[in-house]
Amino acid sequence: MNESERQDWEQARARGKFWFIVSGIPWRGFKFAAPFTIAFFLIDLLTQRVKSPWSEAGQMAMIYALLTLAVGGGEGAYAWFKQKRDYQGGLNEARLKRPPAGH
Repeated sequence: MNESERQDWEQARARGKFWFIVSGIPWRGFKFAAPFTIAFFLIDLLTQRVKSPWSEAGQMAMIYALLTLAVGGGEGAYAWFKQKRDYQGGLNEARLKRPPAGH
């Protein structure tokens, strides 16, 4: 973790874990949910399970919302713990490099 990443992490940590996870849900969830939602929709159209694309709109919106929340929240929690581990590892390395006091 370089100095810039360390400072960014300290700012995020100061805001709190909940804020970190919730603020990342839209982006983290979007990159997973959008392709899957589109794929589900296309499969339904191609297999002719749907007579009108508009009849699927509510179902697709619910699938998108659930995938976004589940994946975005899970990935946010993972990112929090990973960055916390990396930060702690950097602190431990710095402590080991310091000469002992009194020498």
